[in-house]
Amino acid sequence: NMQLKPYGNALPGKKLYSIYAQSWIGRYIPGKVAWVGGKIYFATQEGVDKNVAVITSFLDSMLQVIGSLLVAAVFFLVVQRAPGVDDSLIYLTYALTAALLLCLVPRVFNFIVNLVHKALKRTAIDEKYRMTGGPIWASTAVVVGAKILSGMAVAIIALSVFGKVSLADFLYVVAANCAATAIGMAALFAPAGLGVKESLQVVLLGAVFPREVVLVVVTLASLQSILGDLVFYAVARLTLGFGKKKREEQEE
Repeated sequence: NMQLKPYGNALPGKKLYSIYAQSWIGRYIPGKVAWVGGKIYFATQEGVDKNVAVITSFLDSMLQVIGSLLVAAVFFLVVQRAPGVDDSLIYLTYALTAALLLCLVPRVFNFIVNLVHKALKRTAIDEKYRMTGGPIWASTAVVVGAKILSGMAVAIIALSVFGKVSLADFLYVVAANCAATAIGMAALFAPAGLGVKESLQVVLLGAVFPREVVLVVVTLASLQSILGDLVFYAVARLTLGFGKKKREEQEE
């Protein structure tokens, strides 16, 4: 709603939950089209302006990657080390994060949206669809907070498995998880980043933990992520009954 309100397209919490739950599970379909397109489709079904749905879905998808990269960059900077990782890759993370953050500056973001609209529709997008800084930065803060919590969940798994994890290593696990998450989400061929995310975490975490510990931690973290997504979808389906409503509408 942070992004929808400025356009006058705010939705009740239940409808937002339904839209996100149905589209989020689409990440498990290779190509990311079902994830991004699902948000647009379900939002328009609830009466959201199509252009608004496209813009906010695009922004949300960007933030999932940018938020993860930002947390990784900051935490790598805090611990001042990334053992076993080439320094050039860390510097690349910093540079890529800075470049993507620049894309969130309202003027730049609106320029990109307008450029894409011109390429697809052969005309400039209406001024009323320009995004302001408030919704962008507020949404960024929410996503960053969620990524930190997600990374901490993996770090807690590492702590429970290994038993002795320093603060620096704890923060390093958060950074490693977020970096792997960002690349996994950007990998179009990987459903929900599966395979890519786990492989990167094995490499990054292998620099600070024994290999057998890393395998257990990465496996548990992957299962936790998948189970969490399934529970998120199941709870939405049971409480909101969007699958049942759709069947009833088709029968009518």
